[in-house]
Amino acid sequence: MIEHKEQNRYKMQQVWIEKRSTELQKYLEIANKIILETEFNINISKILCSALFWAEGSKHINHIAFTNSDPIMIKTFLSLLRRSYKLDESKFHITVHLHEYHLKKDILEFWSGITQIPLKQFIKPYLKPHTSIRKHDDYKGCITIRYYDVQIARELTAIYNALGDKY
Repeated sequence: MIEHKEQNRYKMQQVWIEKRSTELQKYLEIANKIILETEFNINISKILCSALFWAEGSKHINHIAFTNSDPIMIKTFLSLLRRSYKLDESKFHITVHLHEYHLKKDILEFWSGITQIPLKQFIKPYLKPHTSIRKHDDYKGCITIRYYDVQIARELTAIYNALGDKY
């Protein structure tokens, strides 16, 4: 009897997994259509970049500091920033926040690949003490990207403030 219930529970689980996968695929197709139909001119790129900066950036107005652990968000922010402004790539500096269980070399190379910023522009990683509560095997640490240009920082801040005022 118990074995039969477990089999039924497993079958229902598989049905829900398939249903959720199909639904997620539908939303992915909708999202891809929206992205493909959107013209990403410089103004749209600046608005998107400023929105990400608003959410995950430092609120200093003398430089840009953007912190996150999601490689897709990091890559997107940098792509939008590079598309929106003429940048001096040597002005980028990266700080990686590592846990004791991370392999420093592997993590730094991972983030260098994601950011397309050479390792020589990475400053000494910040080592976060491990609380032993949990370990995330796929977690690559958190990074802070700094770019020192007061005019770009102020423009991004002004854009997200104007966006906030309008909506």
